[in-house]
Amino acid sequence: MAARAFPVFLESLEMFYLFVFSHYPTQNRFALLLEMLHSR
Repeated sequence: MAARAFPVFLESLEMFYLFVFSHYPTQNRFALLLEMLHSR
């Protein structure tokens, strides 16, 4: 079941990254990524 939902998760994650990368300057992307990973 989890394997079936995984591609959907990756697709939404890709859309999210495209959104973030187009809206945040380069120096902020890595900090934002670290923040997201750390908050989990």
